[in-house]
Amino acid sequence: MAEPKKPAKTTKAAPKAPAAPAPPPAAAPSVGDSIRQTLAAKSDDGPSAAPRTQPAVFEAPVAPSGPPPQPPPSATDVGGGGMFGSIFTRARKSDPELVNVFLRQLSVLLSAGIPLMRALQILSSRSESAEFRASLGEVMADVEKGIQLWAALAKHPRWFNNMIVSVIRTGEESGSLVKVIDYLANYRDREADTKRTLSKAVTYPLLVFVLAIAVVLVLLIFVIPVFRDQLEVNNADLPWITRMVFGFSGAVMSAKLWIVLGVLLGYFVFLQARKRGGFKPLLHRVEVHLPIFGPILTNIYTVQFSTMMSILLQSGVPLLKTLDLVGEAIPNILFQDAFRYIRGNVERGRTLYESFLPFKFLPTLVLDMVAVGEESGRLPEALGAVASHHQREVDYQTAVVGTLVEPLLLGFMGVVVLFVALSMFLPYFRLIQVVQ
Repeated sequence: MAEPKKPAKTTKAAPKAPAAPAPPPAAAPSVGDSIRQTLAAKSDDGPSAAPRTQPAVFEAPVAPSGPPPQPPPSATDVGGGGMFGSIFTRARKSDPELVNVFLRQLSVLLSAGIPLMRALQILSSRSESAEFRASLGEVMADVEKGIQLWAALAKHPRWFNNMIVSVIRTGEESGSLVKVIDYLANYRDREADTKRTLSKAVTYPLLVFVLAIAVVLVLLIFVIPVFRDQLEVNNADLPWITRMVFGFSGAVMSAKLWIVLGVLLGYFVFLQARKRGGFKPLLHRVEVHLPIFGPILTNIYTVQFSTMMSILLQSGVPLLKTLDLVGEAIPNILFQDAFRYIRGNVERGRTLYESFLPFKFLPTLVLDMVAVGEESGRLPEALGAVASHHQREVDYQTAVVGTLVEPLLLGFMGVVVLFVALSMFLPYFRLIQVVQ
């Protein structure tokens, strides 16, 4: 009879050591890491290079479909910063500046070999504007679904205009997307520099002029009436300059309510006419013929359309489509009408040089370079040379205007203040002479 088995001895398990803390999750790769790993991958030459045990960052599997999770918006993004928060948010970057930064960064990432989806993911998480981040997230989701980049960008006309969409479409269809985005980034940078130059040339004279008017109005309304009351009490004999200034001051004082109402009404009428385009044709035709600023504005518009045509033609956009896009983008109606006429002539078989000839407001260099470019078959390069030359002209003209206008305006202010000061103090000089 078999002996019953003895129950096995149960040994108490030793107390388990506390589990080691889980390693922290790997940080999201930065733009610099992605570019460095991409360039390192490109530097391996020949089949003898050792195989990689770890894939590069840009070879990681694509994230699930849909826009990437966005970081929580700051108070200034959603208006939580109050009045000052919204003011500072608007002052940080305007819509064109955001697009310029996006195109420049996208050009750098694609040139470094980062795939388009990864580049969009990087840029969509780093934009300063919550609205722009959301739009880029939608663009990335559309591209992930198989929609072409130009079609995804076309859904957001607030940020990406017809020129950007057309150039990127041409780049995608021709397989030169990286090159055309670099062209676009360079063009937008040059356009931003031109606008800053014009703003710098116009802002200071306008500010000084407004300041001069404000000083004169303060003197006429608040200072001169005090002197007039004192001199009328003393029955002083007033010189003609004083009587003229006192009369003007009295007219302003008696009609100041009507003046304020007239200014407000004029401003309202101007805004309404501007919305409906009532004054625009006249103003646009006058501005290119102004004595000082007319040549500067003409050169600025020349830089804009020649740069745009050069970029579009280098990107492979057909000439007729290029003329359409340029006509839409130039802000001056005179140039818009000119490009509509030029487009019609080219469509009927005329050369570009012949189509430019009727417009005498265009610089002669444009006509000569267009003729040379058509004859040599290098029209984009010729237009690029036109843009570079006239950009230098704009820089020189704005520097000269700033140098000459500043002393002229300061002298004008000095003459006005001296005239008003003499009108107030001459009667006192006469009183002193009478007393002596």
